[in-house]
Amino acid sequence: MIPLLMLWMASPSHATTIHAHGETTEDAFEHLVDEAAAVVRATVLSTETMVRGRGLVTHYELVVTDCIEGDAEDTLSFALPGGVRADGVMERVSGVPVWSEGADVVVIVPESGQPSLYGVYTLDEHMALHGALPLVDKHNLLLDISRFEKRVHALSHP
Repeated sequence: MIPLLMLWMASPSHATTIHAHGETTEDAFEHLVDEAAAVVRATVLSTETMVRGRGLVTHYELVVTDCIEGDAEDTLSFALPGGVRADGVMERVSGVPVWSEGADVVVIVPESGQPSLYGVYTLDEHMALHGALPLVDKHNLLLDISRFEKRVHALSHP
């Protein structure tokens, strides 16, 4: 029985799983969606990491591939703390993703300003060790993209 369980846990999944990069609560997630101009799925088109103050900041250019909810421009542009410079120097900020070109991402786009660090997610076609867990789980913030989309639609259209 144990070898079978270990094989299941190690098997790659074909479902798209979403990974949040920080801890949030159900109320905070609902607030982000309520206040959003849009919730989009996008591909990272380009990244540029630079020194700002004492740390690194990465500017991301995204092309929107799907509007899950609301309306958004065809491209999004914003910066997140941390990143990897061209010379390989890296700065990781807890709870903040470091995306590379081509990454498949989900962003809760605010009416104005930068996206919240709790509103940026990475999609990974190969994560399957724990199955799909609620987005707000404090130990493993995973959620299947179709369930995420249904949840966003339910919050947007009560």
